[in-house]
Amino acid sequence: QVLSETLFNFLLMMHLWALSRGLRGAAGIRSAVLSGACLGGAVLCRPLAAGLPALELLLLVAGKTRRQRVRPTAVSTVVAALVVAPWVVRNWLVFGRPFVCTVGAYNALYVEAGVLEARDRGRLLVEVQQDWKAEFAAVRRARGAGFSEYDESRLWLAKAYPILRRQPLRLAAVHLRSDANALMPAV
Repeated sequence: QVLSETLFNFLLMMHLWALSRGLRGAAGIRSAVLSGACLGGAVLCRPLAAGLPALELLLLVAGKTRRQRVRPTAVSTVVAALVVAPWVVRNWLVFGRPFVCTVGAYNALYVEAGVLEARDRGRLLVEVQQDWKAEFAAVRRARGAGFSEYDESRLWLAKAYPILRRQPLRLAAVHLRSDANALMPAV
């Protein structure tokens, strides 16, 4: 986890650095290609970054940015999509649905919602996680061989969202604390 956080942060910073160089005209398209490659790698580390290209394009378009500044961002977005595409196609072939990964759904339930639920119930996180894992093992057995990891991830989210919506500020605190711990383990 520490490696993927560190790698994600490095790739995200490289993406932003290269994109800013491309937007300033420094090495234009070459910087945009580097930016997209780094962003694609960041998405593969942490799928949460998948929405970043759309946000960047939206900000540039909404800001009525000159056309020459939109081009590097568009190139970066296309390259990022090309980096991620083979994995999405693989998941489509294996699970019948195009998606990057299910780790976000897993973390939403077993980590984020788990921390909130454990605190609310006065239990240890590991106890809450064990209960939920037993619950979903029973669901897997009941649904049979056609029940995929993707299908299960949708159920994880359905269970996690009501818990997460009840306590958005506490969820933010959990995120901020875990982010600081990933970057500075001694904190």
